[in-house]
Amino acid sequence: MCSSHNALAITRNSHANTPASRLSAFRTDDNAVIPNFPPTIHALHRLTHEALDQLLNSLGVVPAGTLVEKQTILKYHIGVTVMSTHVPQPAE
Repeated sequence: MCSSHNALAITRNSHANTPASRLSAFRTDDNAVIPNFPPTIHALHRLTHEALDQLLNSLGVVPAGTLVEKQTILKYHIGVTVMSTHVPQPAE
């Protein structure tokens, strides 16, 4: 992978803290954006097993586990530190 770009993407992604937060896409060794990289945390949570498998494979990670486990593994590898899409509702 394009390590300097991806290192910067990890730093940027570590600041993503809401479902609408934009994610910085990772790049391949050829410096191309990894196809179907989710643009937001919300989009990451909507990925199918197959899409998660493709993304994890692109990152050199063997996909395994449930849908939620794969989402957690992907978030870990791309630098997302917020593990929930829960948005607290204002008290009434």
